[in-house]
Amino acid sequence: MQDPTGARVSLWQPRSIRTVRADEPGTPMWNELLTPDIGRASRFYADVLGLTSRESPVPWGDAASYTTFSSAGRAVAGVVPPLEEAPAHWNVYFDVVDVDDAVAAAEALGAKLITPPYDLEGTGRMAMLTDPQGAMFSLMAG
Repeated sequence: MQDPTGARVSLWQPRSIRTVRADEPGTPMWNELLTPDIGRASRFYADVLGLTSRESPVPWGDAASYTTFSSAGRAVAGVVPPLEEAPAHWNVYFDVVDVDDAVAAAEALGAKLITPPYDLEGTGRMAMLTDPQGAMFSLMAG
């Protein structure tokens, strides 16, 4: 489905298959919604999924704050405005041991580098790529 800000999202009710590993190399470590209307998205995900949103100060970049979605008191995703005029979308971050090595391996397998590896103060090293079919994803080492 598509949320009211235009981001496509899939919902899944697990039965026997579910994610049991996370926050270790090779697994998802964070999800982030990029949307021009954080307030509208926050209301939607609160109404549909029961997520709470919270705005907090950040130690990096030009942004004054960062919004997180939480479930049962645990932060599960971030929300930021998109860069330039990019459409609203979700992005997944995969945990890696070394971002530079992972970028080189991904490029060798046909990925396209969108944002070269960089260090985000207080967060870690990251990079953004697209896979050979064009799906965007990020790599991050904390």
